[in-house]
Amino acid sequence: MTLKHQSVTCDSEETSMQRTFFHSVEEDWCLQRLTKRYSNQQAMSREWQALTACAGVYVQKALEFDTDKKVMHLVYEQQAKPLSRFEFQDAETFVGMLPIIIRAIHHCHQCGWVHGDIKPSNILFLPHLDSILLIDFGASYPLGTRREDLTCWQASQTFASSEQWRGEGVVTQADDWHALKKMINQFVRSPIGHKQRKTAVSIRESLDGWLRRSEVAKPTHNNN
Repeated sequence: MTLKHQSVTCDSEETSMQRTFFHSVEEDWCLQRLTKRYSNQQAMSREWQALTACAGVYVQKALEFDTDKKVMHLVYEQQAKPLSRFEFQDAETFVGMLPIIIRAIHHCHQCGWVHGDIKPSNILFLPHLDSILLIDFGASYPLGTRREDLTCWQASQTFASSEQWRGEGVVTQADDWHALKKMINQFVRSPIGHKQRKTAVSIRESLDGWLRRSEVAKPTHNNN
């Protein structure tokens, strides 16, 4: 089971890992952190706003940012495994994480933000917590943002709707749900067990039903 994607971005970003040591009277401990570098301050500020607005157990924690150096520091989860590295033996785990992924995405929407780039590599599985983290909010925008007002945007062609890919319409919850359903469809079409396929289809159908009841609009253009 391999979930593939193709990305495009107008911002040059780099990520590296550092060790930061914090010393106190009670304890000595080491925190690993990611350092993300940005080509422009506006992109960094927007991602920081998204991460702080959506802060919670399902979102990667942002530590600090430096406007002069245009870098942001985030917590690095050493035991995490991105869903893009899941194999066939992880099918049961993937299905088990789907309800948590749905809760994580909904949490961001409740906070007024759309992740904008839901894909396997942006979802980390945390085996020690049996949970997930959403990472890389570089494509995030507040709900209702008009794409025609943006000079550039970021999306992954495999999972983005046609409307999002072309930069049309407004940023809506449907952008993230469309991407998640594309992930589920890709999983369902892979050579997995009958039980996992049946469960994934059931979750997708339940999600569709909930979205209809919630009146979350679908993208105008839908690329299956």
